[in-house]
Amino acid sequence: MQYSKNYNIRYYNCDTSLTASVYSIIRIFEDIAVHQSDDLGVGIEYYNTNKVGWMLTRWSVRINKLPKFRDEIKVTTIPKAFSGFYANREYIIHDSQGEEIITATTLWIFVNLQTRRPIKISQEMFDKYNPSRTDMKTFTKLKEIKPVDRTDYEKQFRVRLSEIDTNGHVNNSEYISWALEVMPLDLQKNYRLSSFFVNYLKETNVDDMITVKTKAERVKNFKLTTTEIECNGAVTARIEFEWEKI
Repeated sequence: MQYSKNYNIRYYNCDTSLTASVYSIIRIFEDIAVHQSDDLGVGIEYYNTNKVGWMLTRWSVRINKLPKFRDEIKVTTIPKAFSGFYANREYIIHDSQGEEIITATTLWIFVNLQTRRPIKISQEMFDKYNPSRTDMKTFTKLKEIKPVDRTDYEKQFRVRLSEIDTNGHVNNSEYISWALEVMPLDLQKNYRLSSFFVNYLKETNVDDMITVKTKAERVKNFKLTTTEIECNGAVTARIEFEWEKI
């Protein structure tokens, strides 16, 4: 069952060029998924009552164009392909002229919030989200990012309380923000982010000290950066960005 909502790009969504940041786009994706779930009666209140929830494990995002300040966009999300305790959710953004400018596919795991262990997706979830028969045949686990074998850029951060979400751990969008923070300014000024992939591996919590390590290389006509985020000696996420020359 697809669900759509219009958004206006606000000043606080934008970077120094008055273009919507990738971080803000991810937060919009997060927002529309919560709105759909709440409207269907299986949102935050349902999760808190039943001690269940969805944990995001992977992203695949393609960016043809980022919207600008004051642009109106139409965002659509489609829950798809439930399988065991896994589910895909897709996102599409159209600009005001109807052009498809951003697409994304995500992989989620349905979990018991008390044990933090995966559980089988309930029949109630199938009934509420009502994925089509065609969608159920297109399940994908998405790309697995290879470990980083060298470090070209590195920074450390301490996790702030403001980065913690209602699940009690660092919000998924913050990892992308950390990875971008490590990128040199000349890369971000002279290249356009055309796609990225994220693998979430472990939870991160307030006051944790995290280390962000990035490898940069050229592949064909674009630059590829692969980032590992570490906490207490363990990799908590891997993120791969593809950059095109502006």
